[in-house]
Amino acid sequence: MKLRPCQEAAVQDALAFLASAKPGDKKLYAAPTGSGKSIIELAVQRQAPYAWLVTPKVEIIMGMMNKLDIEYSSQQDLLEKAWAERIATPITLRNAMLRGDVQAPKALVLDESHHDRASSWQDIHLLTGLAPSVGYTAS
Repeated sequence: MKLRPCQEAAVQDALAFLASAKPGDKKLYAAPTGSGKSIIELAVQRQAPYAWLVTPKVEIIMGMMNKLDIEYSSQQDLLEKAWAERIATPITLRNAMLRGDVQAPKALVLDESHHDRASSWQDIHLLTGLAPSVGYTAS
């Protein structure tokens, strides 16, 4: 992934925010479709090994894995590889935290963050102890 200068600036801004954020702190980034939000999200998440990337649809995860040049052979393989990369849908991450299969992330990178008010997303916030988050939306 090669970031444009404006994308790199956005990544550094998000990382600086997460480095000093307190529980419950949130920052929202809005940019039009096609501006490279998913590349920015992936760069933030990869440079913040304590963060999970949450996105509402498996189809979006497919696109992210393609951007990372990670090959997969089936939907199950895709989800397993995404999990290893700390990328999940909100329901998958919430259920894994409830089962104790994964420790609560210290930070969240939220794709399509206009969905943040949904109950599964709110559950994640509560289960993480209101981990700081950066959200991205075109809406």
